[in-house]
Amino acid sequence: MARFGSISVPGKSGAAYKFAAYTIDTTFNRNRPAVYLVTRRRQVAETGGFRHHRLALNQTDDLRRLLARRARRGGVHTANCICVHPEPDLATRLAIRDDLRGHRRA
Repeated sequence: MARFGSISVPGKSGAAYKFAAYTIDTTFNRNRPAVYLVTRRRQVAETGGFRHHRLALNQTDDLRRLLARRARRGGVHTANCICVHPEPDLATRLAIRDDLRGHRRA
């Protein structure tokens, strides 16, 4: 699995959540409950840094299974990155997802 690094994503509440960024074709070897962002990652010429354009946001109790399903269906065609915030508790994952949905920018 190729890891790009990490990003911090603010929610509507003002809380910031740290996500590990991986290539979209990453295969996770174990069950990983998480909040995830599917993004289009691109380099910014002026700074040399990277920006993520959010294409999808949700939560899952098994990231490995989710990504296997996406690969079979074709997924989001312009996506090149999946950003993962591991969280074992369902109620917390739902609260984080909803907080992030309230703040549009990834």
